[in-house]
Amino acid sequence: MNQFSPLWLVDDEPDSHLIMGLALRSANPAIVPTFLKDGDEFLHSLRQTPRLPKVVLLDLYMRRLDGFRVLRRLRNQSTYQDIPVVILTASHDERDREKAMLLGATDYRIKPVSLETTKGLLNWVTTRWLQQ
Repeated sequence: MNQFSPLWLVDDEPDSHLIMGLALRSANPAIVPTFLKDGDEFLHSLRQTPRLPKVVLLDLYMRRLDGFRVLRRLRNQSTYQDIPVVILTASHDERDREKAMLLGATDYRIKPVSLETTKGLLNWVTTRWLQQ
């Protein structure tokens, strides 16, 4: 990671990276997100970075280290407790939402199904956490 990025997306689906990248370039071209392929890569990158992200979009169901375990580890370390983590998942299961919020998620959002709704979500994220 050469350049600081205030927005990190953790998702094991390459299509999610592509769609989010396209939507973000359209919604706010000044922000270049950091894409991480799973929870392990995210936690490793977090330990290595000199500047913490301002917000993390985290998928729940990933192959290696899922979002629930990432949240648990993140919230158990004082250095990372205050990083906003928005769960971005395909799961509509209310139990997943409740568990994520109990583990310390800042918000829980269902993955948008279109580029336009993805832009709307990213506008909300950038307005709430990245404009200061």
